[in-house]
Amino acid sequence: MKNVLTLITLLIFAQLSIGQIVQSSCTAHDSIIEKYNDDADRLAVRKIERDSLSYIDNVEIPNQLSDTILNALLAVYNATSIPAWDSVIDRYEIHTFPNPNINKLLISADSSLAWMEQLQSGNSPSAHPLLDSLMTKYNFTLTSYYDFGGSWYLDDATFTSDSNYNITGLINLLDTTQEAEFRKMYFAGDGNDITSTINNDHVELIYSIGWGDCPAGCINRHYWKYKVYFDCRVEFISSYGDPVIPSSVGISTENQKVTVYPNPFNDRIKVTHNWSEPNFTLFDVTGKIVKSGVIENKQINNLNELPSGQYLLKITNSNQTIIRKIIKN
Repeated sequence: MKNVLTLITLLIFAQLSIGQIVQSSCTAHDSIIEKYNDDADRLAVRKIERDSLSYIDNVEIPNQLSDTILNALLAVYNATSIPAWDSVIDRYEIHTFPNPNINKLLISADSSLAWMEQLQSGNSPSAHPLLDSLMTKYNFTLTSYYDFGGSWYLDDATFTSDSNYNITGLINLLDTTQEAEFRKMYFAGDGNDITSTINNDHVELIYSIGWGDCPAGCINRHYWKYKVYFDCRVEFISSYGDPVIPSSVGISTENQKVTVYPNPFNDRIKVTHNWSEPNFTLFDVTGKIVKSGVIENKQINNLNELPSGQYLLKITNSNQTIIRKIIKN
């Protein structure tokens, strides 16, 4: 009988939690706004692409669209009493998976072209009038050039901007030339993510974590759904998907003594471990060491300056080493 009463009590509390509405705020400190600005812009671009909106050819992301989503994200961030807040905001620090890319343009072209030779030498402007004009207008700079070393392949040049844009719109402007292929950069694999749907009186946000071979596409996923009304009230709708097993979420060793999260990350990586003063080394995709040191207070901090992309994280102590893939938003 006692077990039955306990079960009934749990069901009552669960029912009370689902549908709970709290008044929140859609404003935050600049550091928090910066933390979610890329998410809002990326979700706005996803909506433009998904719904084939009339401004799909616009390079600028419409402020009204991205601001609506940003306000919803900030409202959830500020709603500390809402169910699952500790999981969505604190434990897993869920952000959008970095597709589509919103500040990089990839160009593939024959290396024998005069303007590609200029880029190969690190010269920008490149003497390609349309490309130079648009890169200047939208503040893109040449950040990498990859020489494939043969006439059978096109070389790649990457331009990056400090601002976010609808890269599809930019590509549509550049596609008037037949000399090159202009592409968005996409990250392989899968990971934590946020999706959004804008409705008549609210924004629906679904936060999710993925785990289990995420570089090939996460096998498992768990979701938390919220409604954020335009007056900044937040309603918890549901939690569903694969059961969350704390030791399996994120990136872990085979004996599950070390967990690395969130993945993708933004400005820091949290490392749950019982090792004594482990060291870390972070490599980019070329094998270059971009950061190393001792893991202090179970965190690796000050990573916001790293470019978006995939990295390898090596964690070691006196007699153990793990190496895992992790993604920077």
